[in-house]
Amino acid sequence: MSPYALVWDDNHYYMLAFSDDRQIMVNYRVDRMCNTEMTQETAVPMPAGFDMDEYVQHQFRMFAGEEVEVVLECRNEMMKYIVDQFGEDVETRPASEETFFAKVSVADSPTFYGWVFPFEGKVKIAEPQEIQDKYMAMVKAAAAQMQE
Repeated sequence: MSPYALVWDDNHYYMLAFSDDRQIMVNYRVDRMCNTEMTQETAVPMPAGFDMDEYVQHQFRMFAGEEVEVVLECRNEMMKYIVDQFGEDVETRPASEETFFAKVSVADSPTFYGWVFPFEGKVKIAEPQEIQDKYMAMVKAAAAQMQE
């Protein structure tokens, strides 16, 4: 690992590092790390053009996943939540008198779907279909578990 930063998120510290083996950025919750040791190996420089602030913003509670662009259809009263999560520069456009679309980049992870769920349909995944399908599969699986 080539560590670059410590980030405080949701009452935990995370180490952001570059995985030399996997050739990707990874996150590790510090209090769950064990058997660590410092080596004399030289750290790999941060990838060219890597934006740490953007990376942290898109990793929901530091759970990694493939970064994807999604379009959310939201009730107008949800704007404050969208801005809180994605920043003031989030791309939005009207969908109807009661709703708007927000185009955002997210980590395709259960944590993203868990962020959408509590809004009870006031924030919907409009695109892409693949992400919509994954979300629906998770909701159906949870409902099936409740019926057992």
